Amino acid sequence: MRLSRFTSWCTAGWRGAPLRFGCAAAVALTSAVCFAQAERVLTLAEALRIARAQSRDVAAARSRKEQVDTGIQQAWSALLPTLSAQGKYTHNYKGVVLDTSSFNQGVLNLAEAIRTTANNPGKVTAVSAFQDSGRQSASAGGPVVIHPLD
Repeated sequence: MRLSRFTSWCTAGWRGAPLRFGCAAAVALTSAVCFAQAERVLTLAEALRIARAQSRDVAAARSRKEQVDTGIQQAWSALLPTLSAQGKYTHNYKGVVLDTSSFNQGVLNLAEAIRTTANNPGKVTAVSAFQDSGRQSASAGGPVVIHPLD
């Protein structure tokens, strides 16, 4: 139907005013649709791409898929074995000299304190003998040297 026939049909009738308004709206709507179609033509691939990019359902499905993938990774990690290792290494570079004469110094000082405060001559003699034997054993042994293994 041509536009001129359409407009003449719209103005027909003894009550043409309401009919004219309805026809004018139909013409405006038809021209808007034709203008929108002439503006841009989408291919099927473009329409699907736009729909995938802007769809809330697709975004929610992607999010759910990521959650499921994380759950699968956690399940696999519980099934796989765990490996851990520890180690310690000590290396001594030089020999150690251990002077044992200082070990008895505290005991000898205590014996000296007892000897100077003792009133009994037998105790004084016994403590003096102990001090002498302690000094002799400390001086006779000398320091102990610990050598590293080769």
